[in-house]
Amino acid sequence: MIRIAIAIACLLYLSSGFLPEPSNGQLNSQAMGSFPVLVNGRIKPLDTVARNSLQIISGKQSFQGADSKLSAMQWLLEVLYDCSSADKRKVFRIDNPDLLALFGKSRDDGKFYSFAFLETFQETIKHQASMAGSIEARLRSSFQKQAIGLQQKVSLYSRLRFSLQIPGATNVLQTLERFMEIIDPGLTQSNLKAEGKEYNVELVDELRELSTAQFTQAHNAYFLPILPDKSGDDKEEWKKFGQAVMQCADSGELSSMIKSYASLGDAFRAGTVDTFGDLANTHLEHLQNHHPGTLSRTSKESLFNQLKPFSRCIVLYIAAFLSICTFWLLGRTTFRDAAFSILIWSIAVHAGALATRMWLENRPPVTNLYSSAVFVGFGAVVLGAILEKFYRNGVGTVAASLIGFLTLLIAHALSLNGDTLEMMRAVLDSNFWLATHVVVISLGYAATFLAGALAIAHIILSLISKKYIKEPGKNITGMVYAIICFATLFSFVGTILGGIWADQSWGRFWGWDPKENGALLIVLWNAVILHARWGGIIHQRGLMLAAVFGNIVTSWSWFGTNMLGVGLHSYGFTTAAFRWLLIFAVSQLIIMIIGGFCLKQPSHKVAGRSG
Repeated sequence: MIRIAIAIACLLYLSSGFLPEPSNGQLNSQAMGSFPVLVNGRIKPLDTVARNSLQIISGKQSFQGADSKLSAMQWLLEVLYDCSSADKRKVFRIDNPDLLALFGKSRDDGKFYSFAFLETFQETIKHQASMAGSIEARLRSSFQKQAIGLQQKVSLYSRLRFSLQIPGATNVLQTLERFMEIIDPGLTQSNLKAEGKEYNVELVDELRELSTAQFTQAHNAYFLPILPDKSGDDKEEWKKFGQAVMQCADSGELSSMIKSYASLGDAFRAGTVDTFGDLANTHLEHLQNHHPGTLSRTSKESLFNQLKPFSRCIVLYIAAFLSICTFWLLGRTTFRDAAFSILIWSIAVHAGALATRMWLENRPPVTNLYSSAVFVGFGAVVLGAILEKFYRNGVGTVAASLIGFLTLLIAHALSLNGDTLEMMRAVLDSNFWLATHVVVISLGYAATFLAGALAIAHIILSLISKKYIKEPGKNITGMVYAIICFATLFSFVGTILGGIWADQSWGRFWGWDPKENGALLIVLWNAVILHARWGGIIHQRGLMLAAVFGNIVTSWSWFGTNMLGVGLHSYGFTTAAFRWLLIFAVSQLIIMIIGGFCLKQPSHKVAGRSG
């Protein structure tokens, strides 16, 4: 009965993601969110552009103003078609007090500012960003990093404004049709001018003004919305809006796609809901007829964005964690069974989201730091669920749910940098090695973290419950021991595969690169634990403390080596996580100290060849 109730609750919660976002008086933007565009070499829906852009600029995927709330897509439509309104929205987040001081502001004035306000300080922002850019990345101060970041945000916003029209333009379709109408006579008059003959000054000036506008738009636009005439994914054939308009000059007739985007803008500014919806549906029908494969992919990605499966997984992991804590508190197995059922649902959603990302990217599950966090968490959760299935003591569930929650939280923080389905770096562009070396060594990370989480759960439970030592505490050593064996195997095999890949790519098997050293440290530390256990040097307490220290070793290999910014593996360089990495390491040391005092050596023998 409990499983049926959990299933119904989970299905209701997950199905709520299919509900359309409220329009709040705005035009329905959901259909237009599926429109495919080309950005930085990747075809993606406008919805993804909206979410990534707003998240980069404000740290959120929606805008909450004093009088209205906009979804990311509704905000983007304002930027594209009605920038006079969008420019007044306070979406730019600025946290650094020194940076605020440049604009005569302080933290008391708030941390969100509009483009209209920042536009008057553009030269100041560019100057500060230029000065900061001349300094080596790892030596930059917080002020310098945020100055560069603000310049990038302002540049992104400015380019978005030019993507489908000149900022502030009205009656765009009428203007473009007038442009097509005067091209031939205007060129004739321009030739007369060049020959020194009498010409129509007004017509030549009008043609020059309209031509300049299209060139300016094409030069400054952020994304390419105009697909090739023929079906296919030839990215070289995609065009910016202004570029496509200029190429229509030969025929003197605007393409249907240009007319569609221009008409959508006019309808958006006029606020005609029905017309806007009809135009969006007509555009979708055109895409379905001429580019069905591209539209299918972007529509599914837009739906994936709307469902937010990883965010929903976070909620499910929290629910599983709370349920197992309630089981330990009240001793009722109903809560233990409920926690395990929720964990299985979490795994199903996590797996489905991973599979969808793989399909969208046409890659194995791990391609960057974001996807590594998602996959490491998934691997640890699956292993934890397997342990729980065998031992049924709640420890596997609590460790799995905790790791799942934390790794997805890390993934969310990494997603703030932009597109998580970004194009592959050349050094990683190999599906075979991504599917072997990267996946295997990520499973080694996951297993080592799981062993550490199990040990932490044992230490905490031993500290708060004497009853625990006599019951499930007897099994925990076997669980940690088995997972460390698994971690050692996968870390070792993954490291060897990485060496073979390095030999093929760079002509050497091993080069003492920081990332390579980190991988070797994990193998060596897990091997030290096993040999110390087999040799009787450590028993239950020593095994637990060593497993916790494995969290520090693995986190260093996973993130710490990237922060050095050196070596051939520095493609995932990030410095923002250093403080959190340090806090994590200190927390693990504190737990080890607590464990050293609260854990007592049991008299019975458990797991391994020596007591």
